[in-house]
Amino acid sequence: SNVMCGPMTLEPTDLNIPIFLVLYVGYKARKGTKIWKPKEMDFDTGVPTVEETESPEIPPKNILERIAGILF
Repeated sequence: SNVMCGPMTLEPTDLNIPIFLVLYVGYKARKGTKIWKPKEMDFDTGVPTVEETESPEIPPKNILERIAGILF
């Protein structure tokens, strides 16, 4: 078996990180956008409350819906 399994082999997945970094830095340089610090970010504005996103639970109408409600 002549399979090369050493530290000098280059896998296609090894190229993902350099490609990402080149694209990211290139975009930031071209568009002139800044990197936001976590303290500058707002994660609360516009987020709906639990009451706004919940829908009332509809009771099952027959035995199949009751079984499906238990299973899923």
